[in-house]
Amino acid sequence: MSKSILVRKEKFYSFIWIIPIVAVCIAISLVYTSHFNKGPKITLILNSADGIEAGKTAIKTKSVEIGKVVSINLTDDLKHVKAIAQMNNNVDHLLNNESKFWIEKPRVDKKGVSGLSTILSGYYIEMLPSKIGKKESQFVVLDEPPADLDSSNGLHLSLISTSNKKITAGDVIRYKGMEAGSVITADYDFQSNYLVYNVVIKPPFDKIVTNNSRFWISSGISATMGAEGFHINTDSLESIISGGISFDTPDIDGYSSVHAGTGHKFNLYDSFDDISNKYEESKTIDFVILLNKPPKGLVYGSPVYYSGVQVGIVKEVPYFKQGFELFYDELGKSAIKISIQMERFEHNHNRTVEELRTDIINLIKKKNLTASVETLNLLTQRNMISLYEETGTGPGVNYFDGYVVIPSKEIDFSGLQHDVATFAHNLSKLRINELVDNVNSLIKSSTQTADNLAAISNNINTIVDKLQKDDISGELLETLNKLQSTLDSYGSDSALYGELQKSLKNLNDTISSLKPVMRKVDEKSNSLVFSYEKNDPQPKSGKK
Repeated sequence: MSKSILVRKEKFYSFIWIIPIVAVCIAISLVYTSHFNKGPKITLILNSADGIEAGKTAIKTKSVEIGKVVSINLTDDLKHVKAIAQMNNNVDHLLNNESKFWIEKPRVDKKGVSGLSTILSGYYIEMLPSKIGKKESQFVVLDEPPADLDSSNGLHLSLISTSNKKITAGDVIRYKGMEAGSVITADYDFQSNYLVYNVVIKPPFDKIVTNNSRFWISSGISATMGAEGFHINTDSLESIISGGISFDTPDIDGYSSVHAGTGHKFNLYDSFDDISNKYEESKTIDFVILLNKPPKGLVYGSPVYYSGVQVGIVKEVPYFKQGFELFYDELGKSAIKISIQMERFEHNHNRTVEELRTDIINLIKKKNLTASVETLNLLTQRNMISLYEETGTGPGVNYFDGYVVIPSKEIDFSGLQHDVATFAHNLSKLRINELVDNVNSLIKSSTQTADNLAAISNNINTIVDKLQKDDISGELLETLNKLQSTLDSYGSDSALYGELQKSLKNLNDTISSLKPVMRKVDEKSNSLVFSYEKNDPQPKSGKK
């Protein structure tokens, strides 16, 4: 019996091939993703590779990873570090010359504490993208965040300063203690010899800035000894720690307030107190006062008063004509240059500078406007200029070096000093010790007298008792009782005696307190008016 052979046709494919096919597809996908879906490579130049690791350090913007550092090497000149970063493909349009990179790490600076999250995650490179600018593939990585990080929105201004106080990029600008902006750059203009600070004021504070705004350096604590005495000014604790710049916009009646535009220039004052001494030159009028001798106690900034109101300051003391040479030209009278500041006259806001100048000239002509040097502060020995109207017609208008001269009247203190010296001399002749002894003797005698009066009163009491027993007339008894009452009023326990003792004691204390004054006056008779030094300074002997 023959066996039949069954022939089966094998399938052309097998399910086992599905696995390698899927693997190939995945590989192709990975190759495509890694090659065709990659962004550009960029070169980053750093000062140091501290905290930067190849294959780990990410590049982020707003906490979104957009690239990674793939290699780190030194530059050819060995001065910097060159890092190659692989960027994602969707950030190609953000890589231009306006984009900025910096290292994000833990920081403690004037703005506070930042970057604490990098303690666990490690350093990373932060990118501030920009959509404008030319395409770029090499960038410099900053060690600190740029000062203009938040300057895209806000009012950009320029502050002009000649101060020696240090202001750096990134310093905060405050309005009434609140953060209102920051300093972007600090440059020096070598042609004009002043500092130029480019700043930005953030919304909504940018709407507050007008042409009347004033900016000053807030150093936190400032102590000044000026013509008006000793002043201490303090800002908020934050300003004391970090310093910075403050500004305000005063409401000056009558002056138009115009919103400041981009690029507007402002003066940056040394301090808040310095603002009042530096009003705009276009709103000041300068005059000259001539004195017979150089004044003492007048400095720049000393106030000028008219009818009890400050109207200006002393601008130059002494003031010399242009081209004056001290050892060749005759000095003549001592000149003082004062500045009348128009912004102090709120009621004159509708008048021009020339109109105000005419008013002052008319006061000189018609009402004899006169200036004198008067004491401002006895402790600091500072003086001021006082303007007042003298009786009679003025002497007319004179000029000194092109400036109108305000007539002056010097107060002579020599007569007062002579009178004080005479009084002190006569006072020093008083025999204080003898007077004290006499007062003490008077106190003792008054006590003895009171005791004697008390004894007499007791005797009268005895007589009265005896007369009452003998039934003497009532008139005599009434007379003796009145005498006893009178004697009792002078006794040691009476109010009159207490007042007398108190007055004598006060007199004794007053005389005793005069002793050190008399010693002081005896050494220097004018010490009651002028400053006193116990020993006059002695010149040192010259070297042989």
